[in-house]
Amino acid sequence: MSANNKKRTNLIICAVLLTCAITIYSIKAAVYGDLHGSFKFIFHALGILPVNLLLMTFIFNKLLTAHNKDEKKKKRDMLVGVFFSECGCKIVRMLAKMDANRHELNDCSHDLSFWEAPNHEAIRATFESYKSNFSATIEDLAEIQKSLNGQHRYFLNLIDHPALNEHGAFSDLIWGLFHLEDELNHRPDLTKLPKSDIDHLAGDIARVYENILVQWVDHIVYLKNNYPYLFSLAIRTSPFKPECDCSAVIDN
Repeated sequence: MSANNKKRTNLIICAVLLTCAITIYSIKAAVYGDLHGSFKFIFHALGILPVNLLLMTFIFNKLLTAHNKDEKKKKRDMLVGVFFSECGCKIVRMLAKMDANRHELNDCSHDLSFWEAPNHEAIRATFESYKSNFSATIEDLAEIQKSLNGQHRYFLNLIDHPALNEHGAFSDLIWGLFHLEDELNHRPDLTKLPKSDIDHLAGDIARVYENILVQWVDHIVYLKNNYPYLFSLAIRTSPFKPECDCSAVIDN
């Protein structure tokens, strides 16, 4: 329906409703002969109208906005979950191999008691304050380049998804991955890079790594609160463990 047709339809509806109201009040006045009472009722109804508008505009709209916000958050959390299932955990594992301090993350991340912190922010702060120690080789850069190039189309679909419009941190992560991919692709021969350039790329890698760590923590906390069985698997296959082993071990 065009804008003009929609406007015309709305005008017709308003005219019909107004005509019905006038007709009803005219019949009431003709039958009961109480014209004064009819006008009194009309003004009474008009006085109630602003209150109705207030309730509809503020209260109902606030409830609807809160509901829509919750729905968007659920979709966003699911989308982030798919990202880590599809390639995010692989990227974390790949980058963690270059971090000499990764044992610190392994020591805490696979300990279930660590995730029993009283609030999300306490867990998040541990990873936000973490200091990585990167040392990238030519082979590492080539592996990252191959991995990111293979996920280029997927990253494009992610950044265009409407559920991520308000999630700045995760959007920044995807843009960081794009930037790192561009940096690597603009170097025709990685084997001839000087050490200063390798150090520069290591800085870009560290920035992506520190961002994805925090996103991974948010994802794990989300799984813990909503999908305990997926949380258990995520901890058993922690990207910081030297070997990926999903075997469930029960202490006797």
